[in-house]
Amino acid sequence: MVNDDTVNVVPNTHLHDNSVQHIHADFDPISFEDNVKDADLVAELEIQELITEMEEPSPQSIFKANVLNIFYRANMKILK
Repeated sequence: MVNDDTVNVVPNTHLHDNSVQHIHADFDPISFEDNVKDADLVAELEIQELITEMEEPSPQSIFKANVLNIFYRANMKILK
């Protein structure tokens, strides 16, 4: 299902043989407040340091962090 807030992303990926492969993806932005409202649990973290960054199987970063607070649905409040 696509709504008016959908953003289409089409990056060009150059392959070893100089051909171009197109990738199509949709991004449906949701506000922070809506995400918190729909969450069962929200954790407030303090990032201490970057451990590593990886590209496979998808781009991601691994951090060392401390959990400061955990908010459950029963007593959820908006974090700012």
